[in-house]
Amino acid sequence: MRTRLFGLATAALVAALGIMGPVAQAATVPRVSGDQCTAGGGTVEYDSVVGQWTCVGGKYADEPIN
Repeated sequence: MRTRLFGLATAALVAALGIMGPVAQAATVPRVSGDQCTAGGGTVEYDSVVGQWTCVGGKYADEPIN
């Protein structure tokens, strides 16, 4: 019985953490505009894995775009 309870608690914890991951990514505050990205030597590209526009390369590399 204790093993089942431990397994249930572990499954609930893993499910909760799985839900919190995308929420934390969505809460990321965009810091640069597309113009700032290109002026800093980067390019604006859509990251389909994350689901947002990102500055690739340059001064603002890997930062989300407004």
